[in-house]
Amino acid sequence: MECTNSSCIETARIFVLGTGRSGTSLAAGLFRRQPIFMGDNLLKSSEANPHGYFEDREVNAINEALIAPLVPTHQGAHSGDYCQDIPGDSQRWLARLPLSKSITTNEAISTRIRSLYNRGNSCFKDPRFCYTLNVWRNLLGEQQGLNARFLCVFRHPAVVAESLLKEMRTAQYLRSLAISVDQIYAYWSLCYQHILQKHSQHGRWLFVSHESMFTDEGLSRIEKFCGLNVDRSLPDKSLNRSRAINHVEPSCLEVYERLLKLENE
Repeated sequence: MECTNSSCIETARIFVLGTGRSGTSLAAGLFRRQPIFMGDNLLKSSEANPHGYFEDREVNAINEALIAPLVPTHQGAHSGDYCQDIPGDSQRWLARLPLSKSITTNEAISTRIRSLYNRGNSCFKDPRFCYTLNVWRNLLGEQQGLNARFLCVFRHPAVVAESLLKEMRTAQYLRSLAISVDQIYAYWSLCYQHILQKHSQHGRWLFVSHESMFTDEGLSRIEKFCGLNVDRSLPDKSLNRSRAINHVEPSCLEVYERLLKLENE
């Protein structure tokens, strides 16, 4: 379906999820020319993402509130006095939540989510959806739930690890966080295990590798899946600057191979 205005979109609900630095911003940005709500207060572009993040502060805040009770806190986080390896406020997109943890909501948070849904057709992107998606999905009506599309974006874990290490060295809000390469791999693996074991069993899913979004075939698959034209001018190979580090956890490679298989099914 080719869409150039809101009248041809059937209550579109698009959720973009995957670890940070995997290409989720690119995936969400593909819909930037569509008449679809992404939020009132999108994160500003940065050196890491010069075209923008296409990520709303209210969506982030809701997901932070959902995750916070499950993440231990440290007094003095963001003070600059020391670094710690447990994400604090605004850093919980890097949380490492075991599969045994379940996300629950309350009426105040649910009201905030419904308020965003009331804005009409939407495309929401946040790495925290790896953990919180079921809360958002459970608040969709039956018909909207059937129309929802879930884009799971992934990238080789070794490339993600190198990109995240660079991000933690340069992003001011991450200066109080110090996590190791092994902890990054644990984060990467847990995010996708939550998706594979808790989320992707229900609904309409498309698994999208970072590399595929730089090909006509990959972009066409996304268009067909979502029923929306994508902005083919956005993918910029010159911004594909991260390189893989040498060490890779075998458990991560197993998950990565599974994601590649799902992409090719």
